[in-house]
Amino acid sequence: MLTTIGVIGKNEQNADDPVAAATMKAADEVGRLVAAAGGVIVTGGLGGVMAAASKGAKEAGGLTVGFLPSMDRASANPYVDIVLPTGLGRARNFLTARGCDALIMIGGGCGTLNELTIAYAEGRPVIVLRGSGGWSDRIEQVLYEGQYLDERKTVAIAFADSPAEAVEMAFAGAKSGGRPGQHMWPVFTRCRVCFKLSVLLSSIGCLSSVSKACKRNSGGLRMLPKTDGAACCHDVVQNRRAGQHRPAARWNRPHYQNRDIRSGR
Repeated sequence: MLTTIGVIGKNEQNADDPVAAATMKAADEVGRLVAAAGGVIVTGGLGGVMAAASKGAKEAGGLTVGFLPSMDRASANPYVDIVLPTGLGRARNFLTARGCDALIMIGGGCGTLNELTIAYAEGRPVIVLRGSGGWSDRIEQVLYEGQYLDERKTVAIAFADSPAEAVEMAFAGAKSGGRPGQHMWPVFTRCRVCFKLSVLLSSIGCLSSVSKACKRNSGGLRMLPKTDGAACCHDVVQNRRAGQHRPAARWNRPHYQNRDIRSGR
């Protein structure tokens, strides 16, 4: 199964709001290492840290997913493979923070801090990269007992001193599952990434963004965004590792199109 690693961090909103070169380099390295380890990078799909992490992952042959705050697909950075326009604005932070097995925080402003608190409340493992600027360098000073956001002690926030250490800790956290009970996905699908995307889209009423069933499980309800054109997210990864950057052919199953996985219609 593929492991999803979310990367949260500062966005470059305009020319007067740059992200430090060292922070961008760290994000690029994190993306590259996640892809090399067989993981999937999940971000908010825009610029800054999100673009750098996606770029590193894509150049290493990995798969990248981006949850956009708007409905404008063109706003995604060019390194996102699966573009998911939500139209939710800042509320899309819930999807990024809740839809990953673990998250790595690099730099960051108020939006990143929001994603951190959501991930913490949901029991998702979060690794903060020290020395990357922003809230990543400030949050440790205000944590309860040096590792929690409050007295509930929902899940310990970990810290890393290098991109390699952050990625290693993220995969370890993803394997442990964070707080018990937080990763309860139904068992009728074997393709966890495809299913997570369909569940997340279903939860916000965006099933119009998906149209194709995943061919890797003919009896399941896994679906893919029609923007990618691949039969399954696994095919994208395998194609890229084999040096074939063109997505696999679509698998046409018209009777599955726009099927509502909640009602079965």
